Amino acid sequence: MKRSLEQNDCFHKWSRVIADHLQDSGVAVSHDTVKELILLELGNTKKVKVPGMPERVIAMRSHQYKQMDFDLSEYDRKNNFISMNALLSKVDAWAATDLNLQLERVKFHKEVFKEVFDGSLAEEK
Repeated sequence: MKRSLEQNDCFHKWSRVIADHLQDSGVAVSHDTVKELILLELGNTKKVKVPGMPERVIAMRSHQYKQMDFDLSEYDRKNNFISMNALLSKVDAWAATDLNLQLERVKFHKEVFKEVFDGSLAEEK
């Protein structure tokens, strides 16, 4: 299953929050630059070699991510691809550890973690 709209919204929101945080710290980056850096450094990438051009690393676009780890195919696992859920976890950890920034967890993200640890998607009270 492809990444959910809620995951996509979270990814874009967090990219904006991180860009704003970096800009406040004097780092001149745009929202789009932060998104691209996250995809290249924390996400799924592939090396591409075209005759007559140098080898390049290309980032998988966010709409191509699978929603959860159990949605990954054999090909995905062989290539060490991660799910959108895993990417969001990596972004959250990076922001907290390297940027001293606590990202707001959206409802979907909380439910996914609840499902992983409890085995259910019950609403939080």
